[in-house]
Amino acid sequence: MTIRLAVLSLAATLPIASTLSAQIAIPAVGTTPVRPAAQKAADGDAPKPAAAKIDEKAKAIYEKGVAAARALKSIDLMTQMKIDMEGVDPAMLPPGFGAKSRVRMRFSEVEGEGKGEGKGEGKGQSAMLGGELVVERLDGGKVVERFVAGKDRAILVMPEAKTYATADEWSELAGSAMMAMPQWILEQRASGQPDREEAGMVIPASTMVSAELAGAETIDDLECDVVKAVRELDMASITPGGELPEGMPAKMKLVETIAFARTDGLPRRIAVMPVMDGMDDESGMTMMAGPVTTWTAVAADAALAAELFSTTPPEGFTKVDPPANPFGIAIGGGDGGGAEMAEPELAVKAGDAAPDFKLMDLAGSEVTLASLKGKVVLLDFWATWCGPCKAAMPSLQKLHDEYKDKGVVILGVNTWEQKADAAKDYMASKKFTYGCLLKGDDLAKAYGVSGIPTLVVIGKDGKVALTKVGFSEASVDSLRKAIDAALAAK
Repeated sequence: MTIRLAVLSLAATLPIASTLSAQIAIPAVGTTPVRPAAQKAADGDAPKPAAAKIDEKAKAIYEKGVAAARALKSIDLMTQMKIDMEGVDPAMLPPGFGAKSRVRMRFSEVEGEGKGEGKGEGKGQSAMLGGELVVERLDGGKVVERFVAGKDRAILVMPEAKTYATADEWSELAGSAMMAMPQWILEQRASGQPDREEAGMVIPASTMVSAELAGAETIDDLECDVVKAVRELDMASITPGGELPEGMPAKMKLVETIAFARTDGLPRRIAVMPVMDGMDDESGMTMMAGPVTTWTAVAADAALAAELFSTTPPEGFTKVDPPANPFGIAIGGGDGGGAEMAEPELAVKAGDAAPDFKLMDLAGSEVTLASLKGKVVLLDFWATWCGPCKAAMPSLQKLHDEYKDKGVVILGVNTWEQKADAAKDYMASKKFTYGCLLKGDDLAKAYGVSGIPTLVVIGKDGKVALTKVGFSEASVDSLRKAIDAALAAK
């Protein structure tokens, strides 16, 4: 089963794609440890979603923004994305994160324009983006990277190195430009197209369940109204036949805090926080942090010359192979479009010696990797606030029941937890009986874990047999095959 999300603003916060993916906090595949947004160690400090009521004035401001986004013919703006929360190591953020970028986009004038079936005919280009795009990443005002998604192909230019790369599919080159794209606008425009699925823009149906005014402020010398809205997404609407993977909630909420400029109705700052229903025993919701994006120097319907979107290589520049995508996301393909996520690389791979550990279990006993030599070990890096982690746990329990008497040890490695007893209480409440190790942050770092759940199968010889980031129905078969192979190995 494939769950397809081609909406970039959602992909930036919850990349549910070809797997029930790892929970992350930044665009595309997470290269940042996911931690609850600005949560404190004390109970009750987690942010709460807006009350389930709709203020008509707030709703009108939001809807004005949606209408303005859908009416755009072009846009020129400066954008910057940041994560404003404690515990984030800047060194683990993806390349270019936090940089300022200039974005210019010209939207297709005719709805449905450019929807060919083959490469270069619009399906992976203008149909997906709704037009043509230029993103220039800046460093001290100097352009250090220029990405262009044209009608027929994409080009990435590195001015300092005097090199360039081209691709038929823009997603193959997007890289850090993904963070700068006007994602909220793209989502609103996509949701306004009844034939968006044929264009590869598969998004869940959504309903606004809450909206309130959260004050006013000045951004970029413009007066803005701040709206806090909660939208409920029907996740079954983007799955074949409406069938959901085991453990995945049918509904998901997005808490959006958006500052809308009074002049043109468009956002100037956007913060999005996904919320998973039914995955937290106390509040009924699990929240995770999303980035905050600020737009400045916004020019709606700006006159943009056609030459800006040229994909002709600069004279005197050398062609190179496309760089590795730091986010591991390829949009398009699969069973009809959407974001197909490749797993991020860990610090270890199959065949490497597994990093040793010495951690305490829920009973207070010390567990080491050395003490498990001769057994096959499955590690699951998880946290109680991580919805996808919780969705994976019933399947891990079934694997435990199946293999517990065959020389296999399954251990949850509780990571980036905020409450001391959270893991113990959750395991007990769900009656999970497989092992659990506490305070696994350092071990997660040793493995290079950047999003959870991350699963690692270790053979009887202490070497890594399989690594897997994220979880889906197919993950169970992959884990079972790796365990069986490791058991059979001499």
